[in-house]
Amino acid sequence: MYMIYKNNLYHILDEKSHYVIITRQKSKTDADFLSTKESFYKEIPKDDKYIQDVYNVQFFLKWDSQLDDVDSMWEILAEHEYIKDNKVLLKFVNGILPGWEVEEQAVCSKYVDIDECEDFKAIYTCTVKNGKVLTKPMVLEQKLSKDEFQDLVLEHQIKNI
Repeated sequence: MYMIYKNNLYHILDEKSHYVIITRQKSKTDADFLSTKESFYKEIPKDDKYIQDVYNVQFFLKWDSQLDDVDSMWEILAEHEYIKDNKVLLKFVNGILPGWEVEEQAVCSKYVDIDECEDFKAIYTCTVKNGKVLTKPMVLEQKLSKDEFQDLVLEHQIKNI
């Protein structure tokens, strides 16, 4: 999950009684953050007045494999290997497709040129929006250009948070 806190984006852990915000960027920290070798973290109460948004986000795009029984909508994770050199990694988890790299039993993957993709979108599931705790999660869908999509996925990668 993610949090916008004091206008900065953080990964969070929901510890039920409080949140733990996590970053790898020293510039997003203050004197209250503790550190490990690679990250900084801070516990904050759930009613902290600086919490702006708490959400999860999923990224999707459309690419047609031209194969029967293969969906054309693909989820792209905010992990470093999913976008590289103007290519996007697609993972198929319901079997092995011809010409795709086998990762494990019934899972294969393939990099495709992002210019061959379309219908880019992000789906946000918010539990806090604009500082207000929501009684039920709000789902927001945002259509994106190819460039906006790449930027948003990269922004949510752990190395950039």
